[in-house]
Amino acid sequence: MDVFERPRFAKGIYEIVECLVELTEKNGMTTIIGGGGSVSVVNKSGLAPKMSHISTGGGASLELLEGKVLPGVVALDEADGAAAAGDATSVAINGFGRIGRQVARIAMKDPDLELRIR
Repeated sequence: MDVFERPRFAKGIYEIVECLVELTEKNGMTTIIGGGGSVSVVNKSGLAPKMSHISTGGGASLELLEGKVLPGVVALDEADGAAAAGDATSVAINGFGRIGRQVARIAMKDPDLELRIR
């Protein structure tokens, strides 16, 4: 997917993204986009909101699918349980690099999260 910026590959790669959207919408499949290059393609296509899940952590995404326990996921699960109990969910962003900006965008779209910048 990282070669989408090369004209001879772009059309085919965008067709793959469109196929994933179709599989998600029409067939109810779960689509998980993992890794920076794949995320860039999906974002640039404008179809990111139609995917089930997007993660810039390619290797971490694969480990999660393998069933490995990831500390960050455990923390999110625990925070989700706290939110269900009425406690606030906090989102901490360490810097505003590519990943920090993406986390901020996601947090701003979620009505259950309050994003505060200090």
